[in-house]
Amino acid sequence: MVTGLPHFTGPSNICEDCTISKQHQVSFPKGRVRRERQHLEIVYSDICEPINPILNGGKCYIIT
Repeated sequence: MVTGLPHFTGPSNICEDCTISKQHQVSFPKGRVRRERQHLEIVYSDICEPINPILNGGKCYIIT
């Protein structure tokens, strides 16, 4: 589908850790168990690593 890309050959030896990490894993259950009883009872968030440049006010983390 793409022309002009160089031919790539993969490594001839693959370590055991790489092989194990790519094995099939059991998927998450299809059904959802509802634990919360009211809106916003469970809130999922994440915090980013220190960012550069520092934001106005000297803040260097972001919470999503």
